Amino acid sequence: MRPELGLYVYPWDFGPAAEETLEGIRGWGVARLLIATAYHSARIRSLRGAHPAHIEPTPNVVRSSLAMARFGEVRPREASEVERARVRHLAALCRGAEVHTTAWVVGLHNSRIARTFPEVAALDAFGSRASHALCPANPASRRYLCELVAQIAASGDFDDVMVEGVGFMTSRDSQPHFISATSESAWSRRLEAICFCRACCDAMENAGLRPDEFARRVRDVLGEYWNLPWSDAELEPPDDLRSMVDLWFSNRRSIVASLCRELVDAASGVPLSVSAGGWGSDLREPDEGVDPGQVLAAGAGVNLLPYDVSPGEAASYLRDDDSRARSTTVTFTFAAAARPARSRIENELAAYQTLGVSRFALYNWSILPGSVVPWIGELAGGMS
Repeated sequence: MRPELGLYVYPWDFGPAAEETLEGIRGWGVARLLIATAYHSARIRSLRGAHPAHIEPTPNVVRSSLAMARFGEVRPREASEVERARVRHLAALCRGAEVHTTAWVVGLHNSRIARTFPEVAALDAFGSRASHALCPANPASRRYLCELVAQIAASGDFDDVMVEGVGFMTSRDSQPHFISATSESAWSRRLEAICFCRACCDAMENAGLRPDEFARRVRDVLGEYWNLPWSDAELEPPDDLRSMVDLWFSNRRSIVASLCRELVDAASGVPLSVSAGGWGSDLREPDEGVDPGQVLAAGAGVNLLPYDVSPGEAASYLRDDDSRARSTTVTFTFAAAARPARSRIENELAAYQTLGVSRFALYNWSILPGSVVPWIGELAGGMS
């Protein structure tokens, strides 16, 4: 399969000269735009205008027309007609230029819904609700996301849909600004982010766990660790708690996989993929519960967002499986926390292609420094 390079874009970066901007991007060899269609709140340093600017787009809105009556109690908010028209116009330009379009949909990261409908937000062991993270085990969250995907897929504006955020949010993906003076480690973040909402507790009981005892052990271990003298030492949970976490995380992967099956059904034949590997999540023991192998078995594609995911780690699930490789997109992110060197991208592009992966994307057009923009065409031209 011929390699393809895609580019994540925000629709507001395409102004009156949208056609010329698209033609320039297409000229670099970009064959796909992943267009932010449903997006969380953000403050973005955009470098695509005449001057750098800090942009705060309308938060937590959907830039596609929706039939609200088809949603349950948990409903999204529709963007203005101007914003929706901008997305439709960009999608139409892409069709005319033979550039594929992907609806980039942020799923269970939505601060407006979490605050308006707190019963669907994640609930930690200390009894605090997340301000932005919806729980993928909650039936109302699942219905909301499935209906959202169904309507965007049916809009006719996009060739496929990519859902970012179908799993359990990690504590590293926080909102609003988080303030703390305690030591942090992989295990402390893992324990802190475990959800104990009613839906999760029911699933824990079905798995043979006692939710009250599980939550108490999490509170005890974290409370002790957070009050220790500052240290870079990794938290090592007691064996009993580690066993609880291992059992529960195995079940969480099944919960997310079943949601992916529901999303595939909701898309009604429009290809659907989900993101995996973000925020340092280990593909072999994913904190988010997004297991690439189970996602692919559910009929969805996988979009690796490799903040920390290497080709060697990805090989553990690709396993020389051509069908898995064909269903995988690898995204290279240029977010400030993970600015890769060009040599690393070139080396990893080659390594992933050796594994059979042929679809790649860059995140994202708005934030790329001017010095990096020339890489786009050169990377596209260098893919064999």
